[in-house]
Amino acid sequence: MNLLRPALILLACTACASPLRVGTTGDYAPFTVWSAQSKTPTGSDVDAATRFAQDAGVEIEWVKTSWPTLLEDLES
Repeated sequence: MNLLRPALILLACTACASPLRVGTTGDYAPFTVWSAQSKTPTGSDVDAATRFAQDAGVEIEWVKTSWPTLLEDLES
């Protein structure tokens, strides 16, 4: 079920302009984890979102966020 979430978001946004902004808290291993050395998160949700974006022909801009500020971070 957890892989379904990014799939639905990306399917809903295939008409969006590239890059597609994807927000993640990066604190829920093994689904999303932010590395101190990288500007790109890792994890199974990240792998799924990346694959769907590739299939949709859009690039991803990863947005580090928190749950209370998720919508504001994606809008900025």
